[in-house]
Amino acid sequence: MLVNSAGIGVSAPLLQSDVDKMEEMIKLNVSVLVRLTYAAAIGFVTRGKGTIINISSSVAIGPETLNGVFGATKAFVLAFSQSLRHELEGKGVRVQACMERENLAGDAKGKGASGSNREAESTDAPERGGLPRSSDETGKCRGAKGAGHRR
Repeated sequence: MLVNSAGIGVSAPLLQSDVDKMEEMIKLNVSVLVRLTYAAAIGFVTRGKGTIINISSSVAIGPETLNGVFGATKAFVLAFSQSLRHELEGKGVRVQACMERENLAGDAKGKGASGSNREAESTDAPERGGLPRSSDETGKCRGAKGAGHRR
Protein backbone atom coordinates (compact mmCIF):
# COMPACT_ATOMS: atom_id res chain seq x y z
CA MET A 1 0.00 0.00 0.00
CA LEU A 2 1.19 3.47 -0.86
CA VAL A 3 -0.20 6.47 0.99
CA ASN A 4 0.98 9.71 -0.58
CA SER A 5 0.38 12.16 2.25
CA ALA A 6 3.50 14.31 2.08
CA GLY A 7 2.87 17.85 1.02
CA ILE A 8 3.08 21.47 2.01
CA GLY A 9 0.53 24.23 1.78
CA VAL A 10 0.52 28.01 1.74
CA SER A 11 -2.42 30.15 2.74
CA ALA A 12 -1.03 33.56 1.74
CA PRO A 13 -2.31 34.96 -1.57
CA LEU A 14 -0.05 34.46 -4.57
CA LEU A 15 1.28 38.01 -4.74
CA GLN A 16 2.20 37.90 -1.05
CA SER A 17 3.98 34.54 -1.38
CA ASP A 18 7.57 33.67 -2.13
CA VAL A 19 7.73 32.30 -5.68
CA ASP A 20 10.58 29.94 -4.74
CA LYS A 21 8.39 28.47 -1.98
CA MET A 22 5.61 28.03 -4.55
CA GLU A 23 7.99 26.11 -6.78
CA GLU A 24 9.06 23.88 -3.85
CA MET A 25 5.40 23.23 -3.10
CA ILE A 26 4.70 22.21 -6.71
CA LYS A 27 7.69 19.88 -6.69
CA LEU A 28 6.64 18.12 -3.49
CA ASN A 29 2.87 18.12 -3.99
CA VAL A 30 2.99 17.10 -7.67
CA SER A 31 6.34 15.81 -8.96
CA VAL A 32 7.31 13.72 -5.92
CA LEU A 33 3.78 12.28 -5.71
CA VAL A 34 3.91 11.23 -9.38
CA ARG A 35 7.33 9.60 -9.01
CA LEU A 36 6.32 7.65 -5.90
CA THR A 37 3.05 6.58 -7.50
CA TYR A 38 4.81 5.48 -10.67
CA ALA A 39 7.34 3.39 -8.73
CA ALA A 40 4.67 1.72 -6.60
CA ALA A 41 2.19 1.18 -9.45
CA ILE A 42 4.68 -0.85 -11.47
CA GLY A 43 5.14 -3.29 -8.58
CA PHE A 44 1.43 -3.42 -7.80
CA VAL A 45 0.47 -4.19 -11.40
CA THR A 46 3.18 -6.86 -11.60
CA ARG A 47 1.80 -8.51 -8.43
CA GLY A 48 -1.80 -7.97 -9.50
CA LYS A 49 -2.74 -6.22 -6.27
CA GLY A 50 -2.09 -3.04 -4.34
CA THR A 51 -3.61 0.17 -3.08
CA ILE A 52 -2.63 3.75 -3.81
CA ILE A 53 -4.11 6.48 -1.63
CA ASN A 54 -3.32 10.07 -2.60
CA ILE A 55 -4.15 12.84 -0.16
CA SER A 56 -5.74 15.78 -1.94
CA SER A 57 -7.74 18.63 -0.43
CA SER A 58 -11.13 20.28 -0.66
CA VAL A 59 -9.34 23.22 -2.29
CA ALA A 60 -8.96 20.97 -5.35
CA ILE A 61 -12.59 21.80 -6.15
CA GLY A 62 -12.70 25.19 -4.40
CA PRO A 63 -9.28 26.76 -5.05
CA GLU A 64 -10.45 30.28 -4.26
CA THR A 65 -10.49 29.47 -0.54
CA LEU A 66 -6.68 29.40 -0.17
CA ASN A 67 -3.57 30.09 -2.23
CA GLY A 68 -4.31 29.26 -5.88
CA VAL A 69 -1.03 27.45 -6.43
CA PHE A 70 -1.75 25.15 -3.49
CA GLY A 71 -5.27 24.59 -4.85
CA ALA A 72 -3.84 23.80 -8.27
CA THR A 73 -1.46 21.18 -6.84
CA LYS A 74 -4.33 19.50 -5.03
CA ALA A 75 -6.52 19.65 -8.16
CA PHE A 76 -3.68 17.86 -9.94
CA VAL A 77 -3.66 15.14 -7.25
CA LEU A 78 -7.40 14.64 -7.67
CA ALA A 79 -7.31 14.53 -11.49
CA PHE A 80 -4.22 12.32 -11.52
CA SER A 81 -5.83 9.88 -9.09
CA GLN A 82 -9.05 9.70 -11.09
CA SER A 83 -7.11 9.11 -14.33
CA LEU A 84 -4.85 6.51 -12.73
CA ARG A 85 -7.84 4.70 -11.25
CA HIS A 86 -9.27 4.39 -14.77
CA GLU A 87 -5.90 3.32 -16.23
CA LEU A 88 -5.35 0.59 -13.63
CA GLU A 89 -8.92 -0.70 -13.63
CA GLY A 90 -8.98 -4.50 -13.89
CA LYS A 91 -5.32 -4.83 -12.86
CA GLY A 92 -5.96 -5.47 -9.15
CA VAL A 93 -4.80 -2.02 -8.08
CA ARG A 94 -7.12 0.22 -6.11
CA VAL A 95 -6.62 3.98 -6.39
CA GLN A 96 -8.21 6.42 -3.98
CA ALA A 97 -7.99 10.18 -3.47
CA CYS A 98 -8.87 11.52 -0.04
CA MET A 99 -9.90 15.14 0.05
CA GLU A 100 -9.10 16.81 3.34
CA ARG A 101 -10.97 19.93 4.35
CA GLU A 102 -8.22 22.45 5.02
CA ASN A 103 -8.30 25.08 7.72
CA LEU A 104 -4.87 26.63 7.38
CA ALA A 105 -5.98 29.92 8.93
CA GLY A 106 -7.04 28.26 12.18
CA ASP A 107 -10.27 28.58 14.10
CA ALA A 108 -11.50 29.87 17.45
CA LYS A 109 -10.14 26.78 19.25
CA GLY A 110 -6.66 27.34 17.86
CA LYS A 111 -6.86 24.43 15.45
CA GLY A 112 -5.93 24.76 11.82
CA ALA A 113 -2.43 25.55 10.70
CA SER A 114 -1.13 22.46 12.48
CA GLY A 115 -3.48 20.32 10.41
CA SER A 116 -5.31 19.09 13.51
CA ASN A 117 -8.68 20.17 12.17
CA ARG A 118 -8.72 18.10 9.00
CA GLU A 119 -11.54 15.85 7.88
CA ALA A 120 -11.33 13.52 4.91
CA GLU A 121 -13.51 12.70 1.94
CA SER A 122 -12.98 9.96 -0.61
CA THR A 123 -13.25 10.09 -4.37
CA ASP A 124 -13.23 6.33 -4.75
CA ALA A 125 -16.98 6.05 -5.34
CA PRO A 126 -17.94 4.80 -8.81
CA GLU A 127 -21.65 4.96 -8.04
CA ARG A 128 -21.27 8.73 -7.71
CA GLY A 129 -19.00 9.15 -10.71
CA GLY A 130 -15.90 9.48 -8.56
CA LEU A 131 -17.25 12.54 -6.75
CA PRO A 132 -16.23 13.21 -3.15
CA ARG A 133 -17.96 11.32 -0.38
CA SER A 134 -17.54 12.24 3.28
CA SER A 135 -15.59 10.01 5.59
CA ASP A 136 -17.21 8.53 8.63
CA GLU A 137 -16.58 9.71 12.18
CA THR A 138 -13.55 7.45 12.61
CA GLY A 139 -11.47 9.42 10.09
CA LYS A 140 -11.42 6.64 7.52
CA CYS A 141 -11.48 7.20 3.78
CA ARG A 142 -14.00 4.70 2.47
CA GLY A 143 -13.40 2.94 -0.79
CA ALA A 144 -15.78 1.80 -3.47
CA LYS A 145 -16.49 -1.45 -1.64
CA GLY A 146 -16.99 0.27 1.71
CA ALA A 147 -13.58 -0.74 3.03
CA GLY A 148 -11.97 1.72 5.40
CA HIS A 149 -8.36 2.80 5.39
CA ARG A 150 -7.27 4.51 8.58
CA ARG A 151 -5.11 7.51 7.83
